[in-house]
Amino acid sequence: MNSRRSAPRRMSISIGYLSFAHAAPSGVADAVGHSSAQVEKGPSDIFERLTQRRLLAPGEDVVSLVVTAAQKALARAHVSADQIDRLYGTVMPSEYVLPNCLFRVHQSLGLSADCQVIPVEAGFAGFIKNSQLAAEAVLLARASRVLVVCGSGLSRHVVPNSPAAQVVGDGAGAAVVGASEQWVFIDYLERTFTGDDDYHGMTLSSRMIERGGTETYHADERGLPIATFEIDERGARSFAKYGLPEPPRLASMLLKKHHLRPSDVTLVSHQGSKRLMEHWASEIGPRAHLLTMDRYGDPGVASIPMTLSERQSEIDTDWVVFLAPSPGAHFAAMLIRR
Repeated sequence: MNSRRSAPRRMSISIGYLSFAHAAPSGVADAVGHSSAQVEKGPSDIFERLTQRRLLAPGEDVVSLVVTAAQKALARAHVSADQIDRLYGTVMPSEYVLPNCLFRVHQSLGLSADCQVIPVEAGFAGFIKNSQLAAEAVLLARASRVLVVCGSGLSRHVVPNSPAAQVVGDGAGAAVVGASEQWVFIDYLERTFTGDDDYHGMTLSSRMIERGGTETYHADERGLPIATFEIDERGARSFAKYGLPEPPRLASMLLKKHHLRPSDVTLVSHQGSKRLMEHWASEIGPRAHLLTMDRYGDPGVASIPMTLSERQSEIDTDWVVFLAPSPGAHFAAMLIRR
């Protein structure tokens, strides 16, 4: 590593976010499906149909949104592309199985050849997990500035009229991580459950689907088969068993460990369903729970950075808790001091 990019010696420093940014498809879209009466059978009680989301239009792609969000984050942090030592990210789904589309992000941003590209397959908890890894890289003096990106283009990978199609949205978020006295990383917790229901119940996979009484496959704009996102009855059982109680439990553990009251924190979370959000807020009791679901729908892994980018000025607490569930199943929580 040359002298310009040499990381400082390990020392006691505060590490946090230097900026947040987001990007969304330009067009405002109505629901993917038609009406709630036409929703196909499945765990539909998890989701409530939204009237407005942002969905990728023909010709748009999620990587372009990720690049736009990243460019904004770099500009807001006053950091140039050649100052980024590592690029962490989760983009769902990747353009190719190999290489991961994070390499296209590297190319489009003009990042240095010395910048490590580290795709992290962490599902909806990707922003939290990528941020944890970024903070650890800076703490261990492996990097000085790290770019974290997340993007979701899952609207093309849900079956119309399926329960998930009623809430899915597309979008991207980005953040720059480095030495900072604001938005400081304090603690991180994660819990993982890998029973059969938890592992097999919520998947993005190639599968045959029924359409008009005939088995076929879900296709992209070129007519090529693509994977579809599905939550089956096993996933519904896993959701009821862990998805409702575990995230509030993690938040409570963080608050207790750091001697904080629920009213001391603002909650920023994954936005998979209103039922989920209302339950978490009720169990945790934060001063505020910031959401952008009515504007963007559920942009999956990009939910937290998109909300932070758009609504961070509304936060009036010194402490912020991030929460996210993910297939696997695993659950992640992070405590931030503003």
